[in-house]
Amino acid sequence: MHRLFLIVALLASASYAFAGSDGYDRSKFMTRWPDDNKDCMNLRHELLAKTAILIGQYDDAECRILRGKWYGPYTDSYYFSSSDLDIDHLVPLKWAWDHGASDWDSSKRQLFATDARFLIAVDKSANRSKSDKWPVEWLPPNQKYHCSYISIFSRAVLIHEFILTDDETGALDKLFRAACDSNP
Repeated sequence: MHRLFLIVALLASASYAFAGSDGYDRSKFMTRWPDDNKDCMNLRHELLAKTAILIGQYDDAECRILRGKWYGPYTDSYYFSSSDLDIDHLVPLKWAWDHGASDWDSSKRQLFATDARFLIAVDKSANRSKSDKWPVEWLPPNQKYHCSYISIFSRAVLIHEFILTDDETGALDKLFRAACDSNP
């Protein structure tokens, strides 16, 4: 897994002028959850269906899941109403914008924002406390999930080729070692 951070370090060494938050607007990534397969169930509810331990109730049109049972890894808790959950972009959209997505076209930003590998159903309040922070600034309350959280974030950084400074790479590597060497 430490090889992952060597690759992140190579990305960090690339020459890049950060755009910062200038021009950031969430709608530049997506305006709503898409329904790509046109089955009336948008991506939010498809993810809820996929991650549910049990689905208890749909709306009348069977387009939205209302009740079920979900495990929330951020809080190590179970949830029974879909309204208690947010779908979190594990890599915050604003953070992504500041680390290279500002240079992408709208289609690449939408693909990133809807990449189910990096979306997770989590407790609303935990998601909102995270806001646009990356792992060095915020970790889930559930310490047992820290290593997984940092690893998934780092994988997204590699796959989507985000640019980190040397300091950011070092901070993420240090955090990874602290979380994963003691809790593999």
